[in-house]
Amino acid sequence: GDEEKAAQYLAKTESNPVQAKLIEGLLLYRRGMWAEAKEVFAEVVRAKPDFQPAVAALGRLELLERNDAAAIPLLEKAVELNPQDAESTYQLGVLYERNGDAGRGKKMLERAAMLRAGYGDPHYQLGRIYHREGNLKRALEELEKAKALLPEQEAVRLALGRVYQAMGRTAEA
Repeated sequence: GDEEKAAQYLAKTESNPVQAKLIEGLLLYRRGMWAEAKEVFAEVVRAKPDFQPAVAALGRLELLERNDAAAIPLLEKAVELNPQDAESTYQLGVLYERNGDAGRGKKMLERAAMLRAGYGDPHYQLGRIYHREGNLKRALEELEKAKALLPEQEAVRLALGRVYQAMGRTAEA
C-alpha cells in the first residue's frame, strides 16, 4: 500500500528483472493503470511462465476486463502453483459460477473461505448462489457470516434483506 516504499524496493531489485517487473506491474495496477500493468504482467509471464504472482495478477486483470475465457486458465494455473492463494481461489470460484458451473464454483468459494479466516467475499457469493438455488437456510447462514465480516458492505445487506424477504421475515428484511 505504500508506493514510495515499493519504488525503493523496486530500485533494490533491479538485479532480479522478473521481480522488478512484477513490482512495476503492481505499482501500475495500484495507480489504476490497468492496461499498462497487464502488459508488464504478460511480459513477466512470458519470461517466467510459472511465476505465480504474475500469473495471478494477469488473471485478475482479465477478470476485471470480464475476459472470462482468458481469466479462467490463468487463475487455474495460479491456484495450481499456489494452492494457498485465497484470492485467486475466490476469483476462480466466481468465474466458474458465472460461467455455469455452480458446483465447482461453490467448492472454490468454500475453499477460499477456509484458506483465509475473516474473508467475507466468499460467504457473500455463496449466499447469493444458495439464494438463487432456493436453499434459503444456507443462504442465510452464508450471508450472516458475510455481514459479520463486512458490516459496511451494502451489497451484503441487500442480499441478506432479500433472503429474509423470501423467508417471510419481513420485519428483518
